[in-house]
Amino acid sequence: MSVNKTNKLCCVIGYPIEHSLSPLIHNAGYKALGLENQYSFRAFPIKAEDLDSGLETLAQLGAIGVSVTLPHKINCLPFVHSSSWAVDKIGAANTLIRKNSTWHAENTDYLGILKPLENLTSLIGKKVAVLGASGAGRAAVYAMNFAEANVKIYNRTESKAQELADEFGIKAGKWEELSELVDFDIIINCTSVGLESEDPCPVPESCFSSKQIVFDCIYNQQSTALLRIAKNKGAKTVHGIEMFIEQAKEQFLLYTNQEIDGEIFRTALYQHFNWKLV
Repeated sequence: MSVNKTNKLCCVIGYPIEHSLSPLIHNAGYKALGLENQYSFRAFPIKAEDLDSGLETLAQLGAIGVSVTLPHKINCLPFVHSSSWAVDKIGAANTLIRKNSTWHAENTDYLGILKPLENLTSLIGKKVAVLGASGAGRAAVYAMNFAEANVKIYNRTESKAQELADEFGIKAGKWEELSELVDFDIIINCTSVGLESEDPCPVPESCFSSKQIVFDCIYNQQSTALLRIAKNKGAKTVHGIEMFIEQAKEQFLLYTNQEIDGEIFRTALYQHFNWKLV
């Protein structure tokens, strides 16, 4: 690892990491706010077995903030000195802050799910189905519990859904009974179905109605089968890019103590993907 020490270093770690768009949006933010001579954001590939030494190296390089992606969101926790309530409840961190020569863990993923939905509706008492019990699924369950929604978790491996349900005091549903989603107000897809353009919709078309909000956490496709079908059924839809932007806005604030307009991140991402802003 090498770095220009004239700037405050922020970075994203994971393995592999070449696909990460965090450097793109954070550096765009620095430029937009005239901070490009004060901060720099880079990606560092760190394997799971090298995480301890990798974090130590980043500390020696003067890193003040670290965005954490797969496979480190859970296995970074043994190497932090303190953590937020959200991290403790979710059991994963996506953000590390250097404080008093130690690492402090935060989780902004749940805000990436919470804020876009709060912009559309009050979540209190809403029936919410979360698909997938992975890290994103855990963040979604936490976010919806935090907002006082009525949450039910579904996962292909039923035991994982039940384990998460027991942990948060919610109900678990069976994957083969997804047809019952038609009775839910909000559906949040936290599975990996949709990462590839040819991926099918993860749930039956009969699940959707014009009364629903459908949130797909996938952000690397301009549209997924889930969003297309839900939109055709009249549902309001939330693209995964909104989650990516909102969680990154909170990270940007934690790293720089300055707020950033999400449109700056959105413009950078749409230009990268060659999508048209609407």
